[in-house]
Parts: sequence; C-alpha cells; structure tokens
Amino acid sequence: MALNADGMFYVCASFVFFMFVYKFVASRVLGWLSGAYSSLPAEKKVCVNDSLMSFTHSTIVGTMALYLFLFSDVITTTVIRLEVTLLKLVGCIIVGYTAADTVVLAANHTSDVSHWSMFVHHVICLYTGHAAAATGELPYYQLLWTMMELANPFINLRVILKDLGQKTSVLYSLNGLALMVMFFLTRVATIPLFWYHATPLYQSAGFSKVTFSMKVVALVLSPIMHVLNCFWFYKIYQGVVKHFFGKTDKKGSRHSFMSSINPQQYTFED
Repeated sequence: MALNADGMFYVCASFVFFMFVYKFVASRVLGWLSGAYSSLPAEKKVCVNDSLMSFTHSTIVGTMALYLFLFSDVITTTVIRLEVTLLKLVGCIIVGYTAADTVVLAANHTSDVSHWSMFVHHVICLYTGHAAAATGELPYYQLLWTMMELANPFINLRVILKDLGQKTSVLYSLNGLALMVMFFLTRVATIPLFWYHATPLYQSAGFSKVTFSMKVVALVLSPIMHVLNCFWFYKIYQGVVKHFFGKTDKKGSRHSFMSSINPQQYTFED
C-alpha cells in the first residue's frame, strides 16, 4: 500500500524542513551557543549539525506520539486499523527525516557520521515509517514505537556537548543520567506493556487482515528492536555504575560515564 498525495506532500515537506535545519539552522544555533563550534574541524561540524537535526526530529515526533498516547480516546490496544491524521503525520515526518539523514550520511563518509549500521537502521526506519503511515494499522503500537524517540534528544545532546568540549561539565553528566532514565522509561519499561496487549491481538482473527508490511514490523522488527533496546540499556547502565562507583585510574581520576559509551553507538534516528 502506497502513501496518498497528502502523505507524499508531508514526506516531502519533512525532508525539505530537516535539510534546511541541517544546512542553515544548525550552524547558526550552535555557533551562537558556543564559541567552540567555529574551531571544530569540518567532519565534527557535520556530526554536531546532524545531531541537532536529529534532536529536532526526535523532540517533535516523540512529543506528538506522547500527546496521542495520553489524550487520544480512539486509539486503543485492540484497534487494527484507524485513520488518525496526527499519527499519519508523525509517520510521514519520520520518513522525510530519515530520507534527509540518509542523504547526509551518504554525502559524508566519516567515522563520526557514516557507518554501515546506520544505513541498515535507516532502511528499517523508512520501511516501518512508510508502512505505518500508509496503512494506519496497529495505531496503539505505532505510538509505543514512536515514543522511543523521546530518549533520542538526550543522545543527540550528549554528542553535541562532547564535540563542543563540554564533556566534563555538570550538564553533560546530568544529561547522561536523564538519558538512562528516559531510555528505560520509553524503550525498556514499555516492552511488557507492548507484549501484554499485542499477544492476544496477534492471535485474533482480525490480525489476519493486517497487511504483510505491518506484520513484518509487528512480528519481526519489533522483537529485534526490543532485544537491542535491552542490550543498549544494559551498556548505558554499566556506564553509569562505572562513573559513580567504578575504580579510579592511576592519576586518581574516576572513569567518566560518558567516555565509556561511544557517542554514536546509541543514535537511532536516525
């Protein structure tokens, strides 16, 4: 099933908006916030500009999904198919952003930005976002998938602060703690909720009418993402423990929580 004309317009508008953020807004905002931005090498500027674009995207779609999750009275756990304009818009924004970020990755072959795993991730996001926006199926579970984006602003902010030389700042450490909490709440704690409601739905007669593309998302991609989220959270938790309770190095300084985690390792927008 393909997107209709309205959906394609939203996707194209999203693509243009996020490319505009990357090309014109990010450098001005980051240059205004920190004098260190102007002295960054070109590949680092690409990295922080891309992170600000991702920060903007995840904040927008995560907030929209959370709003629908909390206040929508028509999206329930048993609904198979429902046309919700705002939810469709969320899916289109994700597709447009992911296409824009894929262009950035393809145009910048640096270790800070481009990695084969990110291309794989983006292909999955394009497939999932298009399927969700085009079909309107499993809206409740679309919200749970999209609310995972609420952890990503903290991931992106961590990359920005690190590259701007704020790795030892209080804000950097507080952001790391906030990342751990939000990651758990949106990507781990929701797993039992997801499967508690999804299991009887998958076994119902109505699920047989779900399109093939959304069955792939529900039965294949969702379990894979849940396993990865548990693994990633464990790595983040290890970093927090090492920061606050870990052993010190020979110079007497404590190992940094942020230095124990690759800044690009948990970037999902991806």
